[in-house]
Amino acid sequence: LPEEGSDELHRLFRLYVKELDGNADLLLIKTGPGAAHMVGAAIDLLQDPSVVGTLAGDDTLLVMPRTRQARKELEQRFRGMTT
Repeated sequence: LPEEGSDELHRLFRLYVKELDGNADLLLIKTGPGAAHMVGAAIDLLQDPSVVGTLAGDDTLLVMPRTRQARKELEQRFRGMTT
């Protein structure tokens, strides 16, 4: 991930992300009210080739990784940003 964008994403995760969940293919990120679009936009702006895209509601964000391996790596990375 680009360093500058990654720093902003880390900040947003610390402030707004409440929970990470998902299945074998997709990641689900729960945020505070109204924050899912900010986190999703920050992920999209990174233009990470391992992410197909994101879909955000009010407090729920769906991240679509390109592969199952990418999903595992993204979850690890995202979990590290919540601390």
